[in-house]
Amino acid sequence: MAPACVEPLPLHRPRDPQASDLWRLMDWHFETFRQVYDERFQTKYGFWRPVVQRSVTAFLKCDDLHEGFARVRCPDCQHEMFVAFSCKQRCPCLSCHQKRALLTANP
Repeated sequence: MAPACVEPLPLHRPRDPQASDLWRLMDWHFETFRQVYDERFQTKYGFWRPVVQRSVTAFLKCDDLHEGFARVRCPDCQHEMFVAFSCKQRCPCLSCHQKRALLTANP
């Protein structure tokens, strides 16, 4: 029989993505950027790629409990917590990018 948990371990440290400057920038200005892209940037950077819209949308939903979560419970002490789903994006989301880099790095 496994020993009972004395106090829950801080396995997941929830973050507040809406507090980051990058999140606010994307939330406030991305739609405007999308609207003017063809006129102002297409000749220099090429056509609009749909993956950009998908990445930013996923980034804005990352770590938001309203967008979905997993309920995690310790089998020993029955402590439970909600862990918000992440976007798993490589570049726009620094948190998910770092997790992916740490998981795939050579030891």
